[in-house]
Amino acid sequence: MDHDQPIATIVAHQQDESFQVRKPALDKPALRDLCLPAPLKLDIDLVDLLLEERQVDR
Repeated sequence: MDHDQPIATIVAHQQDESFQVRKPALDKPALRDLCLPAPLKLDIDLVDLLLEERQVDR
């Protein structure tokens, strides 16, 4: 990996009419209250798979 290559640029947002922050809906559960699905039971190691996929570009 090239550690000197930036992956993103942070730009300050100008407040205007097109950008509005809304409050969460009161009739919906909070994210912390949602139940997560059970972990997948796979015969392969996902980290190994991701590392193999990453090596294709080199």
